[in-house]
Amino acid sequence: MGEEDEQHPEPGGGSRTERTDLQPTNFVKPEESYTQLSLFPSAEEQRGSITAAEASKKYTMPAAFYLPETDLEVIIRSGGGQKDSRKRIYAKYTEGKSTDEIIAFLKKEYSQVGKGFELHGHPISVWFDENGMTAGYGMQAAESVVTTLSWDQIEKYIHAMITYGLYMDANEAALVDKTEMERVSYQIGYFLRDWIDDVPEELNSIEKIETLLSTHEGREQLESFLEDVDARISYGELKPKTVKSPGYLLSEIADLDRERIHFPLHDTVDVRQEDFITQDEIDYALCIGSGFADGKFRIYEYFMDLHNQKENADFLKKEYGIGGQSGALPGNSSSNSEHDAKGILLEKGSLLNPYTKVLLNWNVVEERICELIYADKYFSPQEKEEYKN
Repeated sequence: MGEEDEQHPEPGGGSRTERTDLQPTNFVKPEESYTQLSLFPSAEEQRGSITAAEASKKYTMPAAFYLPETDLEVIIRSGGGQKDSRKRIYAKYTEGKSTDEIIAFLKKEYSQVGKGFELHGHPISVWFDENGMTAGYGMQAAESVVTTLSWDQIEKYIHAMITYGLYMDANEAALVDKTEMERVSYQIGYFLRDWIDDVPEELNSIEKIETLLSTHEGREQLESFLEDVDARISYGELKPKTVKSPGYLLSEIADLDRERIHFPLHDTVDVRQEDFITQDEIDYALCIGSGFADGKFRIYEYFMDLHNQKENADFLKKEYGIGGQSGALPGNSSSNSEHDAKGILLEKGSLLNPYTKVLLNWNVVEERICELIYADKYFSPQEKEEYKN
């Protein structure tokens, strides 16, 4: 990312009319707005390599196409987009949580996340949000919808797979408790850092906290300490550096202390990684803006000044500069973006070994931003209000 004091291009005041499809104010959406843009790479072209972004392939869903139960299981078995998502989900079932509790957890765990799978030669784009799951044929979940599932239905799929040992293999399941203890240890450590100036010696490292969490007696000790902190907070004795509550941590410790339910496990269970980055995810990344303060508003204003495509693309290249960020795709902690003179590179997986990635050159980025502006999809409702003010 550029330096803090890096100069940004001023919003353009050009009046060129070569680009006649842009309207400066109160433009009317085209009848077929926000459709699958043909310039985006197809699923096959994305797999495992950087691609030129001029692919012209569009997908037509075969007549009477449907996703069999086994394919739905493949999608749902992949979990959410955050690290160790599958382990957290599995842990809730071993803790004996109620169906309602698990559904509430799943909504929060998945939040908004996109996934792209190639199933039997068919590209399937998936989008999870507060309503559940939408799966569509092609590069966008809502373009040619194949099926939708509510969170009640998703939970039933997960419950059935776990019950029959089809969700997680024995080796991964053996790591669940350890992973959960590490996660809660870090949460407690961050909490203490934000609330306690003089942390007791027995709690002054993540390793010591994890050791306490590994036994019933240690968990009781931690609970007693956090309850005392909670009382001191309520009396106004402690002033936080950030706003947090110990109540959540107490519930997490109580979950670790629950007697575990054991499910059948197989030696191997096939867990698929995504095969491509969906257009939903690409759109999300583009709608973040350049990453600089007010960069998104500068882009919008420049585009509304009726510059031609080359001018817009050159502006984007300068506005973005050279840099990148982690967590660039919605709900995915193992995603990254980089931008330079070539365009915007989006990746999933580790920095050194991503499992899928796609390069969008600046002409493609310019084209899609125009589409998003016309479709009234570039700004969120909150951003619209900020822009008006």
